[in-house]
Amino acid sequence: MKILAEIYSRDKATYYNFQTNVQKSLVKKNTGIFVAALMISAVSGRFSNDVLGPLISLFSILIGFGFTAQFFLVDKRFEISKRDGVIEDKQLEDKLNTLSKELFSNIQYYNVVLTSTVIIIVINLLTYDPKIFDLIFSDKILMEKYDLVAGYLGAFFIALLGIEAISSFFRIVFRTEYLFRKLQEKK
Repeated sequence: MKILAEIYSRDKATYYNFQTNVQKSLVKKNTGIFVAALMISAVSGRFSNDVLGPLISLFSILIGFGFTAQFFLVDKRFEISKRDGVIEDKQLEDKLNTLSKELFSNIQYYNVVLTSTVIIIVINLLTYDPKIFDLIFSDKILMEKYDLVAGYLGAFFIALLGIEAISSFFRIVFRTEYLFRKLQEKK
């Protein structure tokens, strides 16, 4: 758990204004994701297998993207070299080096969120079969209540983590695009 907390804190530290270096609050973002996940789970209830199958495929593909990008950053194929020259060039190089390190933290967080989402989807798929509940519960009413609560909780956590993963994905894409554009401008 300590490692997960470190990954989250490193990702959270990358939310700041690039011009002023002032940390941005994540309260609005996190509240919006929480409310959206609540609304999705309230409307949908338990996700059907027809929804979970494509979701697990989508998130698995996105995990592949995340690990590919992470290994690319580890390989340091585009580490910005320090050169003698104008102060602005050195500042830009420092900024780009910082951004590439921050991207690594963002992708690490993204991979953890997506992997957690896939695990929750698999658990949801495993508990979808009523025969599983017959093995656990002998009381039919208790089984129905548990199924209802588990369905809503499963939908909530899938929606919560799914929205967080998608927002992280777009943030990584835009930050990577900025990094590559600045690297191209330098050449």
